[in-house]
Amino acid sequence: MKIRKGFVTNSSSSSFILGFTSEENIKKELEAENLKEYFDEVLRDVTRGIRLTKNEILEEYSEEIYYDTLWKLENRLDVPYGKRFEIRKTKEFQDELNRAITDRVSELEEDMKGYSVFVEIDYSDNDGFRYSNLEHYIAPNMNCCLAVISHH
Repeated sequence: MKIRKGFVTNSSSSSFILGFTSEENIKKELEAENLKEYFDEVLRDVTRGIRLTKNEILEEYSEEIYYDTLWKLENRLDVPYGKRFEIRKTKEFQDELNRAITDRVSELEEDMKGYSVFVEIDYSDNDGFRYSNLEHYIAPNMNCCLAVISHH
């Protein structure tokens, strides 16, 4: 997984963690996704994609979702924006944040049951309309997609 450091444009990218029952079943399982004109591209990307172990995914996922989880919790607060930074420092908020991250990681771990091959692929809407569709509509809605990590 990648953490974006440096200049960020209006484009976005997302990483997708996909699960498959075995290397031999990847093509068959992708065929069941009914990807139509995206099939060959997704198959190529999965074939070339980074293979990760279950432990690598769970470890990195908890780091990758930190800010997304933080912002979701902060957005639920009914306080002025500047006040959020004070609340963020409190033990109560940090405990809630840690619980939320732990819950999300536990949900992913549960979703990983039954799969033995885990692949990370990336799509960016910076690469045009086709890749924007892959990032925002196709990949996140695939049955084999276990997690989406937004790099917006």
